[in-house]
Amino acid sequence: MAVSFVVMLFVLACPSVSVLGVKNALNICFNTVVPSLFPFFVLAKMFIKSGGAVYFGRILSPFIKIMFNVNPNGALPFVLGLISGYPLGAITVCDLYKKGDLSKDEAQSLLGFCNNSGPSFLIGAVGLVMMGSVRYGFMLYFVHILSSVSVGVLFRGSIKKKARINDIKIKKEKNAFTKSIEESTEAILSVCAYVVFFGVIIQYILLFTKNIFVLGFFEMTNALIILCENQKINMKIKFIIISSLASFSSLSVIMQTKRIISKTDLSFKKYVFAKCIQSVFSFVYSVILVNMTFFNWS
Repeated sequence: MAVSFVVMLFVLACPSVSVLGVKNALNICFNTVVPSLFPFFVLAKMFIKSGGAVYFGRILSPFIKIMFNVNPNGALPFVLGLISGYPLGAITVCDLYKKGDLSKDEAQSLLGFCNNSGPSFLIGAVGLVMMGSVRYGFMLYFVHILSSVSVGVLFRGSIKKKARINDIKIKKEKNAFTKSIEESTEAILSVCAYVVFFGVIIQYILLFTKNIFVLGFFEMTNALIILCENQKINMKIKFIIISSLASFSSLSVIMQTKRIISKTDLSFKKYVFAKCIQSVFSFVYSVILVNMTFFNWS
């Protein structure tokens, strides 16, 4: 209540700052969030509703079972989480769990490492646009995948009960396309709403500090832009910070995910803990990578 009241006072005192924050956030939504996420949302939901998750999982079942100790259906959220970006991994895990294609232990474990930054963001937006080199983007994405897999391997021992594959029936839902469009529209509107709200918060925080970690905790994109524009910080340090922040995501993304998790009985606290662990893995792997001599960090 107190935080809400303070924010209201700032908005009333400096409305121009709020307007600027909304404009910047809407620009991010229209040019980045909706184009990169909405098509994946629709296609992923159609794939699940048509029973494709079961078929897809069986193809990757050896890898998924050995690495993460989950049933083959866990392949879909793992792959979609890596190629699409936040929060599709969480949406897919929760959808499969509600359908009974994942046990609670499997869903909780997958949730911790299947919700990630996508290649369009890390390679295109961060690497090419912000850092000025697509090579940096590919290296960020490599570290991101490696840290995600590491979390999955670390938590594989927490899975005590699995969904019984033989009992899972492949059901094709009626009106799958219509339902997918409607549910995806609701999801993307929710994502954009969080982006806009935290865009305003970030704009007010910038009045007091440009500390990257403070900004990155609340909203990642603006923090990374400010970091990359800082000429006093060398590229190695930038790479390590960006890698760590991308794995943790931000309060904006975490609250989006909380909304998705709240529709199930999965633990939100365990999810946040897993993202912190992934951020640590990314930090360690990034430090190792930047100290290798095969790449020119100019």
